Parts: sequence; structure tokens; C-alpha cells
Amino acid sequence: MTEHVLAIARQELTKQNVGEHGLYPVDLSAIDTTAFAWLPRHIADAKDPETKKTSADAVALGKHLPQILGYFQITDEHGRILTYYRKGKEKGLVGMRSIGVGGHVDIEDAVRYNDDGSAFLLTNINELICRGAKRELCEEIGLVVGLEPSKFTHVISSLADPTSAVHVGLPATLEISGEGIERLVLAEDEFLDVAWLTMEELKADKAAGTKYETWSALLIDQ
Repeated sequence: MTEHVLAIARQELTKQNVGEHGLYPVDLSAIDTTAFAWLPRHIADAKDPETKKTSADAVALGKHLPQILGYFQITDEHGRILTYYRKGKEKGLVGMRSIGVGGHVDIEDAVRYNDDGSAFLLTNINELICRGAKRELCEEIGLVVGLEPSKFTHVISSLADPTSAVHVGLPATLEISGEGIERLVLAEDEFLDVAWLTMEELKADKAAGTKYETWSALLIDQ
């Protein structure tokens, strides 16, 4: 079955003064539901056969219909943020340090069932995003958490690199207890050199030359 992921018309974000590189306030509930679309992921995230990175065709599509990703900063009780080097899934980000965990909203997140067993697609965007984010957090790091739409007040938008250009991020901070941290599942083939750093330490690390992926760098610089 072809995977379909949720995307949004960039022009609708532009109406809320979301630009091409930065962290911007956004009201998702004010966006018309017809401005969202389900895109086949193999097209929306198409890779160049030579570089294995996001293709020019995908970037062209993403400039109009970027995919929506939850992008969570996981913090401990002392305000330290989970940070790690990427490896594997997204070739355009491999080798860069990140402070984000999350992923796409999949069409399966939208499937609901009536009492008679017939299926329909959920259209409430806030609920959709929460459902997708909870699934991704569970799959990525084994974190089971409740989420409310009020968590999503800003959007990260950037055309600085091909990977960023085909996505927009919804950043949010999730604080977990020491016991919760012990239960996290940080797969060694995806999370390399895990460290918990304060924002001041992140800023110093970035200033010292550590390469952070675009979205993480934008959040650190705020």
C-alpha cells in the first residue's frame, strides 16, 4: 500500500505571514481544511537517483505543498534537551546533529470507523496532527504521551536545503521525568552520540562549529 502523508498549501501559511526561513506563529485552526492534501510519499519525498537526496522535482512540489511534521524537543526535569546525530532514514540530514524527534502525519492516522464498521477520513486538522505525532513519538522513541492542539503554536519554515524545502515543522517541547527517560527507546542505528544539553550548551556547541540540521539550528538561535 502506498504511503500518503499530510501536506499543506504554502500559500495558506503565507497568509499568516509565515516566511521562507524562520520560526513563525501560526493558527492551524484558522486554515481552511481544503488547503490540506494527502500526497504519495514516494513522490513528495522523491530522491535523486545519484545523490539519494531529495530530488529537484520533489523540491518544486514542496514549495507549494510542503509536508507537515511534528518536531518535538524532548527535555528532562532540569531543562536539558535530547540531542543526537542522525543516521539512516533521511540522507539529506545524515551526519548533522538534531534536537528534534517526530515525523509525518500518515493517512492511516486519519482513518476512523462508524458504528456500522464503515470507514471515513478524519478532517479535523488539529486532531489529525495530534494523532500522527503521538504515533510517531511511540514509533521513534517508545514515548507514549498525551497531546493537545494547544501545543502547536508555531511553524518552522525554511527553503535553505532540499530536505527542509519539502517540509514544514510544528515544534513543541515535551518534558519527561527521569523514569520516563529510562523508558525511552533510542535505537543505536538512528540516534548516535546521544547527549542531554541545556540551551546555553547547545548555543555554545553550535558556535564552536557543530553542524546542526536547519530546523534545529533555527530553534537554537531563537
